[in-house]
Amino acid sequence: MGTWSGYLACRRPADAAVLLGHGAEAWTPETAPGWSIAEVALRDFEADAIEETAGPALTAIVCDGDFADVIGTLDGEPCWRLYLNEANAGAYEAPLPAVPSADNKALHAQMALWASKAGVQVDPEALREAIATHRDPADDALLTLLAVLGLIPSPAAPRS
Repeated sequence: MGTWSGYLACRRPADAAVLLGHGAEAWTPETAPGWSIAEVALRDFEADAIEETAGPALTAIVCDGDFADVIGTLDGEPCWRLYLNEANAGAYEAPLPAVPSADNKALHAQMALWASKAGVQVDPEALREAIATHRDPADDALLTLLAVLGLIPSPAAPRS
């Protein structure tokens, strides 16, 4: 059985207090300068916390270690959404996109624009590869995406 975890990330340190005020715990791995990441127990509080977060923010729910549901927001409004380990999401009855996320250039452009709002220039090929590569557990796929988006300093080595 894999992990069930939720994560919230925000750009401004002041927003970390908002996240932590919703019952989140500070994330202990190193984050990139200016980012705060918190681990959350319940998906239900995600909407309230994100609505109160200015600038770029990200939510990620890892489902039994099989896939991750990741949403990028800007000033509380959703900008993009994808599943990491997308093929596994269907087993959980998650609505799969018409175009696979790894092949969806419009999604990649939305993600790059979102990252640019946080001052990060995203390598399109690294982004596509992070989305396309199946990693087990999905937590490793999430760490790779967080690194590509500039939320953590360097790609994490997958657990074996």
